[in-house]
Amino acid sequence: MLGVGMVPVTVLREHAHKPAAFTWWVDDAMMTEKQRFDARVPPPDVARWNRELSVVGVFDQLIFNFDRNGSNLVIDRDWRVWMLDHSRAFKTAKGLRNPRALGDSCEEGLLVALRALDLDAVRATMKDVLKATARSRPASRAATTSWPTSTV
Repeated sequence: MLGVGMVPVTVLREHAHKPAAFTWWVDDAMMTEKQRFDARVPPPDVARWNRELSVVGVFDQLIFNFDRNGSNLVIDRDWRVWMLDHSRAFKTAKGLRNPRALGDSCEEGLLVALRALDLDAVRATMKDVLKATARSRPASRAATTSWPTSTV
């Protein structure tokens, strides 16, 4: 819906007679952000890296993810960032968790997608995954948030 392309495919299935989510592992995973940070490995393209981390920050605010950490950001061999583990996201709070985390710019494609996000489409897409209130919040946050106006 947002076109970020940074979340691996996840499907709903039953496991041990209970609903479960199964996520495709990231092909060519090189390291986690925690491992990169601890080893002090610089990204090869700092500007691109900063854009990707900006997308992570905006996405996490949109879905009210309060558990983002370096262990659930995976870096592949092309230095693309993949966001894992959204099990503590999609809370029903009305606003953003930390509006200051948005910074002063947003990746252009994401900004366009946020402005066009349709509440009915979000509800329909997430109907089998989230409760009604949690389905509505991301689109509500997108519609009522003053997103950064400059793009990167």
